[in-house]
Amino acid sequence: MVPRQRRPAVPSDRHELPPRPRVVPDPAILGLSRITRGRVGSRLFTLFFVLVFTVIVVQMVAAILDHPW
Repeated sequence: MVPRQRRPAVPSDRHELPPRPRVVPDPAILGLSRITRGRVGSRLFTLFFVLVFTVIVVQMVAAILDHPW
């Protein structure tokens, strides 16, 4: 069985480069480590942001209630 060509034939005077490998984004570039890619890391990541959001909301409500109108 002959494999199918991906590109049309190139003139013989040009050098054909081999196909480039697929680029896989590196998680380290995104600021993620191996720990955050697993189930436990994902849950801790979510829990951290929920905790931060909760602290912000509590501080906002406390500031609103503390302000004398």
